[in-house]
Amino acid sequence: MKQYNSWDEIDKDTGGLVTSLTYIVLFVNDQVYNSAYELRDKIKNTPYYKHAVKKNVNAIYKCMSSYNTRIQSVAKVNVEALAIITASMEDDIKPHIDKYKYAVSQALHDGGIHGDLNNLLALCSTIDMLCQTSKITILDFYDAMRKKAPIAYNPLEWLSLDKALHIARAITDSLTPKEAAVNLNESPAIATAFQAIANKMLNPEVFEKAFNEAEK
Repeated sequence: MKQYNSWDEIDKDTGGLVTSLTYIVLFVNDQVYNSAYELRDKIKNTPYYKHAVKKNVNAIYKCMSSYNTRIQSVAKVNVEALAIITASMEDDIKPHIDKYKYAVSQALHDGGIHGDLNNLLALCSTIDMLCQTSKITILDFYDAMRKKAPIAYNPLEWLSLDKALHIARAITDSLTPKEAAVNLNESPAIATAFQAIANKMLNPEVFEKAFNEAEK
């Protein structure tokens, strides 16, 4: 079984073929971190910041802060290049993430959920979506890796945000009124918004632009 110890080894064995998938994971996880920070900041001045919700909001923030600390030492990425690439990708993709959140907010509004609760639940749903996107991309990375290298495990599995996803769903469950009857999976607007995010993430021009900026 081949063991990988650095970003450079992985990139060399794959000829850079799956580098874009790796940066998607790093970018998406960075968006989860930012959203966890935003959630904690926004909920503090609402009546919902108590009991299990308070505990889980702080837990997801700590979870993502721990991830943010580990990423530099474990992944051994070029931090400066990563920052430039992430910022460039954010310019292209973040507007679509915001549109996704808006689509969720509108669906919640139509279902009778308004004000702070609407905003908080839309943010939790966005975190949920981002965590799932990260996980799917990690699996795609593994499938691509196996075609290029004799790999018996997924070197990006440690980047999976399963814990953050679990906590985000616990927060959503605690915040959602028992009488609410909103099925976000049935919203065409949400589905369209998610597809727009996926299309942007897989657009070669987005990565070419980001990598070119990092090489300047």
